[in-house]
Amino acid sequence: MNAVTTKTHDHSSGAPNVKIIINKVGMERPRAWLAAGMEDFRRASAISLAYGMFWVGLSIAITLGAYTLGYWHWLLPMIAGFMFIGPLVAVGFTASSWASSVGGSLTWAMPLAVGDRMLGSWP
Repeated sequence: MNAVTTKTHDHSSGAPNVKIIINKVGMERPRAWLAAGMEDFRRASAISLAYGMFWVGLSIAITLGAYTLGYWHWLLPMIAGFMFIGPLVAVGFTASSWASSVGGSLTWAMPLAVGDRMLGSWP
């Protein structure tokens, strides 16, 4: 969605006028996106599976650890917190997809290195 702010102001409210432009997406586009995602997975299936299994294993370890140590009541807040961590985890998959689309080389450390660069750019 694109938003364009115009310079004309309604002086009675003081707020700028905003014109929102919505691009139309055809019904066939989601199928094309899924096909492109499957092609990316085929190109880097070992890296994608290892990266995904790492996060699943870490989640299971944290869950079992919390349950074993008697902190089971912390599980619901941790699950809710995943809403904030999930997009950061997805950056690794996106980096692999981007590298394969531009013809770059895929390495095992690429998903984690991109996440490290993103977290390193936070103030």
